[in-house]
Amino acid sequence: MLSGNFVMMMMVDLAGSAKPLAAVKEELAALGDTLDVSISMMHERVFSAMHRL
Repeated sequence: MLSGNFVMMMMVDLAGSAKPLAAVKEELAALGDTLDVSISMMHERVFSAMHRL
C-alpha cells in the first residue's frame, strides 16, 4: 500500500523484445485503461535515479 493505493512493481527484461520500450509503454497504458487501472513503465536507469538515497 502506498498512499492508500495498492502498488505493484516489477522489473522486466525486454532485451529480447522486438518492440521498442515506447511501444510497450503505449500498449500497457491502453491495457490499463481497459482494466480501469494505471500502468506505467520506465527504464531502470530512470527509476534508479528517482529513488536514489
